[in-house]
Amino acid sequence: MDCCYAGLNRELEVQVLELTLLANLLRLSKIGITSNLVLGKLLVVINRLEGLCADGSCELSDFSREIKKAFHANSIGDTLTSNIPTLLELFRLKPTTDFGMLKAISAVLQVCDNDSENPLLYVCGLPVGVSFKISLMNISSHHRLWLRMIVGESIQHTFVDLSCFGGNEEAKSRSMVVPLYATPMVCSFVLRVCLVMECPDGGISTHQGGHGGPSDCVVQLSDELDVYFVSSGERL
Repeated sequence: MDCCYAGLNRELEVQVLELTLLANLLRLSKIGITSNLVLGKLLVVINRLEGLCADGSCELSDFSREIKKAFHANSIGDTLTSNIPTLLELFRLKPTTDFGMLKAISAVLQVCDNDSENPLLYVCGLPVGVSFKISLMNISSHHRLWLRMIVGESIQHTFVDLSCFGGNEEAKSRSMVVPLYATPMVCSFVLRVCLVMECPDGGISTHQGGHGGPSDCVVQLSDELDVYFVSSGERL
């Protein structure tokens, strides 16, 4: 089960984001070459930091400001990698005692009556329903959750309507049947499924949105499940 945290105050969120910048700089240093994936993560974090500091209640540190400047250079990757030692010297972790009201956000996703010995039947090319049980902890009505379903290179996102869950913000659950619309033209396949949550304003992300799904960056909330399928023709 994966989890993330809600309720961070602004000061602590800034520190977490700067630690994320530090981790990605160290990753660039270890790789030794420019990585578009790492650069993308750095830019997302810088944008979030700028958003937090926009009202003047806090300001970018010298560490964050110099990384931001690198993105205005003609050769972003070369500028960052060549200046990593200098940037690391600028990093300062400020002590804090106010951690706000931290709450661990987590989710448990279960598939009903399925394993490699008991696959679900489907007809090639036609939609098939998959039964899930979803349990959520510390998820409020303003959160936006999606069920991500992956078959090979194909990705389907299905919005999870929180108003249909029973329980409260601390714990809620429901069972639901979700259609997988594009089943492959093969005799069997494995579907990979997980729950993801949108992170507005460019929050830290492990995946990008798209494919008719989340409009913002997302964080994975649940473990990824394997759902097994076999064509009904194979069982005749």
